[in-house]
Order: sequence, then structure tokens, then C-alpha cells
Amino acid sequence: MDPSTTVATICQTLAAARRSARRLDAVAPPVHAPGDRLGEECGVFGIFRHPHAAALTALGMHALQHRGQEACGIVSYDGRRFHAERHRGLVGESFDKPAVLDSLKGDSAIGHVRYSTAGGSTLRNVQPLFGELSVGGFAVGHNGNLTNALAIRRQLVEDGAIFQSTSDTEVILHLLSRSPMRGVIDRFIDAIRQIDGAYALVALAQDRLIGARDPNGIRPLILGRLDGAYVLTSETCALDIVGARFVREIENGEVIEIDDRGLSSHRASPPRPARPCIFEHIYFARPDSIVGGRTVYETRKALGRELARGPRPMSTWWCRSPTWAFLPHWLRPELGRSLRARHHPQPLYRPHLHPARAGQAPDRRAAQAFGELERSRAGGSCSSTTAWCAARPR
Repeated sequence: MDPSTTVATICQTLAAARRSARRLDAVAPPVHAPGDRLGEECGVFGIFRHPHAAALTALGMHALQHRGQEACGIVSYDGRRFHAERHRGLVGESFDKPAVLDSLKGDSAIGHVRYSTAGGSTLRNVQPLFGELSVGGFAVGHNGNLTNALAIRRQLVEDGAIFQSTSDTEVILHLLSRSPMRGVIDRFIDAIRQIDGAYALVALAQDRLIGARDPNGIRPLILGRLDGAYVLTSETCALDIVGARFVREIENGEVIEIDDRGLSSHRASPPRPARPCIFEHIYFARPDSIVGGRTVYETRKALGRELARGPRPMSTWWCRSPTWAFLPHWLRPELGRSLRARHHPQPLYRPHLHPARAGQAPDRRAAQAFGELERSRAGGSCSSTTAWCAARPR
């Protein structure tokens, strides 16, 4: 396929997503109560040795837009130098012009969609972060939180380090630059052994793509394959939108190194049982993504089914009375049955709200818009199908 055709098609897709988001905002503006924001989610995407690396990275970030709407960025490498574009706002607003994607030259790239966890939402905190080290240029994107970042930062500043951002991700660059190890991958492993917390990392060096997952496997990282090129991303929905094939999940404590020789796996920590974050199933991930071998939609449906059943009588060896007898009145089964009779649970998912196709915008605000239309139908003001079609871009 002609590169200019691919870039133009992706730009048209992102522009259509931007127009769709604006129309959905007009129908149902996103509303958040004070403090009603979970700040643990970001999305990462990386691809190695593909002629349309930057364009596919932008498309993959578009599929991960639900994980972060504050800012987005891409860093690419063309064999001689690194190129970076970082913007505040949505992917469809930042990378919908061919001139922007054409400026990101190279066959390898990483991207990041940001929902600020540590540091403010200023442009200097937008990832991927880049630094020139003694081993060459190095860019890194991070999903998660580092619990000891502040302590490490203080020590580094006392030792003379100069920080350009308030993001905890910059700590990794400084640890990498100060590592006594020789090779890039050895320095990277030495750096992440010094950090604690939840993280999924995608990094780009001059001749390789690197991915890493924290020892507990709290944040997800997926490996895929597209036309012989390897892909690293936060969710399988990003693989679907670019047409990549799912290979496997990166194991907890594993470091993946991808270069011209192929793929190699390293251990940054001893094997231990994985403890993934439950909110990936409840809130963070898209319903059509596969987490732990099953779609998030199936998991949420099973959770909803259990909640709808309500508490059930359970006996213990020291008490013959059912344990629900000691629960507050609003948790007892008889009241739960009456509440379920009045508020029968309805499915919270519609296939067209979270598509895996490139032509439609997977956005959390679409679900909000659909909820508003469903409520208007219940009030008898209009049909949901008519209202939804009116809200879609033409």
C-alpha cells in the first residue's frame, strides 16, 4: 500500500473521530463530580520495523483513547535521529493531519495517551519522555504509578540531577543514565529494579523496542504481530484496530527486547503470582478487550449477574444463624429483591459503542450519550435509535 494513502486514510479516520466526539459532547457533555476521577490509567503503544510506524501508532492510540484524554504524544526513530510530537487533547485533534504524521519519520515508534497520575497536565509532562544518554537516544512511555519515585527523585536532585518535568516517569531516564551497566537492556533492567509500584513500560532506543511489566503484573501489556513487525500495547483493542494478531500477554516481572534479531525475554524480578488490578476489568479497559483470556464485557456481565443475585444466606460453624441476619437492613436479601424488582439491571454495553473498527470512535463519552438517549426513550420523548442516529457524524 502506498504510504501516502495509508497516512491519508488514518488521518481521515482520526478527523471523523474528532467530529464524532464533538457531536457526542453536544448531546451529552461529560460530567464528573468533584473527586470522581480515577487517575491511574494511561495507554501505551509501540511498533518496531514497520513502514507506517507513526501512522499505526496514532491509530493504536486512538483505540486506547478511553485510557487517557488529557494529552498524547508519539516518538519515532528513522535510523539517524528521533522525532517527537506531543500535544494536549485527544488523538483525533492532534494527529489528524498528514503533515504531522509525515514529520514522524522512521519505521519504529512509540505512543502514549495520558491521564495524569503524577505531575500536572502541562505539556512538559506529556509522554513519551526522551533523553540523550551515553548509549544513545532513549524514549519511554509509562502506564501506572511509581510509589518510591519521590524518594528517588530527592536523592537524584541532591546528587546533581536536573529534572525537566514533574512526572515520575523521568526518574526512569535518570536511573538509566546513571546505571553502571554497559548495554541498553542491562541498564534498563538495572533501572527498573530500583523502582516500586505499578507500571507497564514501552521504550524506544536506537536499535530496539523494549517493553516491561511490574513484578506483580498490576498494569497490562500485550504483545502482537503485524506483517512481521512486533507490537506492544496496553489492550488488545489496539491490536484489532491496526489489524495485528494477538501473540500473548507480557508476564509480570518480564522485560521484552525486540531488535533486528527478533524477540528475547529477560527477567527483572523473580517469578511470583500475578496480582492484576481489578479495575482493568471494572473501569479502565474497553469492553471488547481481552484481559486474562476473556473479554472485559464477559467479566463485567458475570460481575453484574452476581451483584443482581444479592447476598445469599451463609452459615458458619460458630453460628447457626445466616450471616446476612447481622447485615444492615439495606443489604438483606428481602430488601434486595424488592430493589431489583424496581430497578431491574439492564445491559450496560452495546457493540457499536466500543467497536474494533477504525471508522468509529471508541470513547467513554459515547456510552454517556447512549445512556442519555436510553433515559429519554424511557421518558417517552424520542426513540433511542432515532436520537442515536441523529448524534452520529454524517
